[in-house]
Amino acid sequence: MRWAIVAAAMAIAVPAFGQIVLDHHEELSVEQARQLVEKNERALHLWVTTLPLDVATVFSTYEGDLSLDFLTTISAEAAEALAKHKGSLSLRGLYSLSVAQAEALAKHEGSLNLDGLPELSLEAARMLAKHKGVLSLGGLASLAVPEAEALAKHEGGLTFRSLVALPDQQAEALAKSEGDVSFDGRTAIAPEVVKILARHEGDLSIRALTTLSVEQAEALARHQGSLWLDGITTLSTQAAEALAKHEGWLHLDGLTTLPDEAAEALRANRKVRFADDFGNPGKITELSVDRARELIATNAEKLSFPHVTELPPEVARTLAQYDVDLRFDGLTTISVEAAEALAEHEGILYLGGLTSLSGEEAEALAKREHALDLAGLTTLSPEAAEALAKLKPTLWLSGLRVISPEAARKLAKREDGLYLTFLTTLSPEVAEAFSQHKRMLSLSGLRVLTPAAAEGLAKHEGPLGLRGLQELSADVAKALAKHRGELQLAGLTALSPEVAEELAKHKGILDLGRLRTVSPELAAILVKHKGSLWLFGLEKLSPEAVATLRTNRAIGLPDKFR
Repeated sequence: MRWAIVAAAMAIAVPAFGQIVLDHHEELSVEQARQLVEKNERALHLWVTTLPLDVATVFSTYEGDLSLDFLTTISAEAAEALAKHKGSLSLRGLYSLSVAQAEALAKHEGSLNLDGLPELSLEAARMLAKHKGVLSLGGLASLAVPEAEALAKHEGGLTFRSLVALPDQQAEALAKSEGDVSFDGRTAIAPEVVKILARHEGDLSIRALTTLSVEQAEALARHQGSLWLDGITTLSTQAAEALAKHEGWLHLDGLTTLPDEAAEALRANRKVRFADDFGNPGKITELSVDRARELIATNAEKLSFPHVTELPPEVARTLAQYDVDLRFDGLTTISVEAAEALAEHEGILYLGGLTSLSGEEAEALAKREHALDLAGLTTLSPEAAEALAKLKPTLWLSGLRVISPEAARKLAKREDGLYLTFLTTLSPEVAEAFSQHKRMLSLSGLRVLTPAAAEGLAKHEGPLGLRGLQELSADVAKALAKHRGELQLAGLTALSPEVAEELAKHKGILDLGRLRTVSPELAAILVKHKGSLWLFGLEKLSPEAVATLRTNRAIGLPDKFR
């Protein structure tokens, strides 16, 4: 499922791919939802941060792919409604999942993407095991044995992308799963675990595996279903000969080099699938103009070049004629001439391999009229920042770890949103510089914020995203309360009365969507808030707290507390 370009204007837009994106400042009404459902049959990708029950009910009738990846919380009632939706459902923004929410979503009969969940309780795992479609839990970094045993009962297919390791006991449990199982991230899989997974009787994907011994190959050859080993780049002749005995479909699309005898052994098995260079840009290490033209003619949707490390200007000019997406994750440097050529390209351009960018190179790329992803940049010079501030379409700088005050001042002149989700520290000087920015400023990578930095950010006039903050001091809360726009603090799971008193003085939209409960004392404080207050993550409230919060109609509550 492909991402569409996010519309910069505060309106509904239709990108080139026919998908719909709603700017996150919009509050989606029932009528808007009906129009979207009626006019778009294939897919909806919506940038909405709240989902009332009546809107969720409208989406339950939609039969195309539905992505609501910017929802960080959802009521059990809204989840129940969405579960009736017939297409694939993506809720990658959810940070947590209650048992009631899991029980509701488990009734969904299509693919369900919950990649934003960093953890999963045993009770929630047991509920999700009842889900009938493909279930993606790509955000789980670890999995305890009981949870693995519960999920193994899921019948529709399981996908894991972020597991740091897969111990023997968890592998034993998942190997018994009746559905397909996929390990497609960076999971460290021990040699013995490979043998355990080989016992799985359904389709098995272990793209996280990058090397394969002869012994492992012999074990996997006994696997009964289709097998994906696309992370393997080469095989010894002995391993290839062993693996060639596999009786199901065998996918080895990651192979870049093979001894002749190994290639001969694999080709003798007609169910082995591995890519050659022609028509497969993922294997190409060098590009010529003629080859670029061949690829444009044989690839209908996108071109990705993870292994290309040099891009001649004449090749860039040829590829720029291709009007969908271009991805160069292996390109660590780019010439000004090549950048100027790519400025004419009309799809999304991913240059995730670039770790630095000169002012002149940035100036060339800033002439683009379509989205630019520079997620590989870890630092940004003032010259490059000044140039990129002129870029009009969407810009991703999610890899920035640090930025100087001067560069921040330059970048703050950008007339569209700034999404600096990996910036982990913020000095008062940088905060002051960003205060001059007028649109959405997302700093969700920050875990700590000093009072001085908070004072600077409070002067920012656009929406301010600080979803990474998990706790606040009263001093920081006092400073942030001076902010007059939308303030996103959806990372907070608890508030002290002192912090609540300060935040209640805030006069814009205040998002506290991860609070699970508030005491009557806190309710009496928060009800004083003068703007919209989002408390859609609440799961448990006393009757007294409910009665208090209901007196302020600007407070958004889950349906069961309204």
